[in-house]
Amino acid sequence: MIGTEMVDWLSKIASEMLESAKTAPLSRFQVVGMWQALLENGIIAHVNNELQFADKHIFYRWTIDTTSNTHLQLTTGLLLDTEQEVAPHVSDVAAAIFFLSTI
Repeated sequence: MIGTEMVDWLSKIASEMLESAKTAPLSRFQVVGMWQALLENGIIAHVNNELQFADKHIFYRWTIDTTSNTHLQLTTGLLLDTEQEVAPHVSDVAAAIFFLSTI
């Protein structure tokens, strides 16, 4: 995944989710912060293991696919089932986006 495309993608999803809640759209700076939180918690990783997320043409990858554990304990205490076959409910996605936007 490329940093700029990741920011564009999450900005679009966040706008759609937050629009129904009558919340102001997130800035690119806020979305970068959301990706940084995911980077710091090991959900994504820079291909060369750099520790700072950048809104640039830089490559990242998901780390959940490569974990040997079927469950990932996040620092928030949320237990994520990586073998879950059912898509998350829209309200769960909206809650996650809201939570990440407050970090």
